[in-house]
Amino acid sequence: KLFTWYGTIIRAAGMTPEFTAEACRAAYDAAQRLLPPEAFATAEPYLARMVADVADYPAPFKPAVN
Repeated sequence: KLFTWYGTIIRAAGMTPEFTAEACRAAYDAAQRLLPPEAFATAEPYLARMVADVADYPAPFKPAVN
């Protein structure tokens, strides 16, 4: 449910799917670098789903970023 909420906010702000995917991948990479291996192993399925699902939407009519 958190990722649905997050995706709704991102779309409402007019962010492009490409920008959103890049931001989600950066969050995934940062978690992998900064979390202890056990903590990352617990969070990884959720982070991977965020990367796969949050940016899966059509481009906005007028993007907020280029």
